[in-house]
Amino acid sequence: MAYLTLLDLVRVGIPATMYNFGQPRVGNTEFSEFVTAKNLTPNSYRVVHFKDMVPHTPSSEFPLWFKHACIEVYEDKSHVV
Repeated sequence: MAYLTLLDLVRVGIPATMYNFGQPRVGNTEFSEFVTAKNLTPNSYRVVHFKDMVPHTPSSEFPLWFKHACIEVYEDKSHVV
């Protein structure tokens, strides 16, 4: 919901920044490529902890091929970002 709301805000001209913790994949490959190509959310960040299962759902092997579209900030098991 946060990512889709960010897109709505940017679309109507309201500048916004999003830091999301534990965001699941939002759209398919076409959605991800469209958002990235249009640079619709330059200030959107996904903070991902290596043990958090939510950012990895639905699986990239799921038939609809859900993809992430914003900048990932990844924390590995040694807590390095």
